[in-house]
Amino acid sequence: MKPAYRMALAGFAGAALGVIGMALAAQNAAPKAYWIANIQEVKDPETYRNYTGIVTATLAPYGGQFIVRGAAPVILDKSPKPPGYIVVIEFPSLKNLRDWWDSETYSKIRPIRERVTVGQGYAAEGVPPS
Repeated sequence: MKPAYRMALAGFAGAALGVIGMALAAQNAAPKAYWIANIQEVKDPETYRNYTGIVTATLAPYGGQFIVRGAAPVILDKSPKPPGYIVVIEFPSLKNLRDWWDSETYSKIRPIRERVTVGQGYAAEGVPPS
């Protein structure tokens, strides 16, 4: 086989393996995860403002980012509107979310939010990548 053909065949094989590898990685990728909260009452606004000022820095090492922060819920059906507002933080995976939740940094400030707010917070996984 001529060297030019070998080079072309090697390039084609490398590209094909790369495409297959990317497809397999996408199939095995973890779904994104979300921490969702309905903050119904803030009992100490000044302390809560201090908390919200430092919580963002705790997210970065775990790939977390706010996608909804302090939004009023918009009710589209006949459900009663819940009091307060909504917070949604997106993470690359549930593992990242749990690692953030259990991290030393967030564990130090989480009691502040728990003490000065009333509401519900929970984690949920998104749809797996296709």
